[in-house]
Amino acid sequence: MSCFFLISYSSPQELGFYYLKSRYYDPNICRFINADGLASTGQGFLGCNMFAYCYNRAVSFEDDSGKDAIWIQELKSAGYAGHTGLLVQDGDGAWWFFYWGPNDSGDLSIKTMIDAISGQPLSNGCYLIPIETTTDEIKKSGGVKAAVNSAIKQHGGSSDRFEKLSSAFYFEGDYTATFDYLSKLVSHRGERDYYLYWDNCVEESTIALSKSNKAFLLMFSNPFTTLIPNAAFGALCLYDSNIGTGITRLEP
Repeated sequence: MSCFFLISYSSPQELGFYYLKSRYYDPNICRFINADGLASTGQGFLGCNMFAYCYNRAVSFEDDSGKDAIWIQELKSAGYAGHTGLLVQDGDGAWWFFYWGPNDSGDLSIKTMIDAISGQPLSNGCYLIPIETTTDEIKKSGGVKAAVNSAIKQHGGSSDRFEKLSSAFYFEGDYTATFDYLSKLVSHRGERDYYLYWDNCVEESTIALSKSNKAFLLMFSNPFTTLIPNAAFGALCLYDSNIGTGITRLEP
């Protein structure tokens, strides 16, 4: 039996089901064994069938929409401690860029770095910005950098931020809860400072992702991995299979 079905969804042989990123399909009864997350897809009577897929005509149609997330990493930032950010889709499938860190005005001054290392709070420059792009464009080589550059131009942040991007991981699934958490987080940014060792970029990114996938909490339970962004990224590279299926390493 082929381990791929429809548009290259994986098939865990030990289960006998096809995993379609948010629910399982039983090929023996030709039905999903759990309901869709949407009560209606806006496609008339059949769109209200939470156990249907592509009008029940998967040979002729495909559903390439999603509410995915992307982990983006700057390996050389912050004195090679790194910086972590996110790209995430909202409930309508639109992409957004999330930045959590000190005011994004380019390279940090020596005084600012000394303050950060000594545990002093920094002015919080976090933001969540919509991006005019598509999933297909983001997945292309250089697509992540182009998306981040577009967002930064809208915000007026450091013009070279996108050039610092080194690596990215694409997570397929329903990360709507991640977007909702980030929206609330950014709306209260004036009430919180940014710290280098806690409540930092990788900690907030991990918490946000865990709202949609609890595996992130288990994967980054070691305090060291939520302290240093590059340590967290290293753990992700080693144990990405623990997060689940539908993970792709991108060329940013």
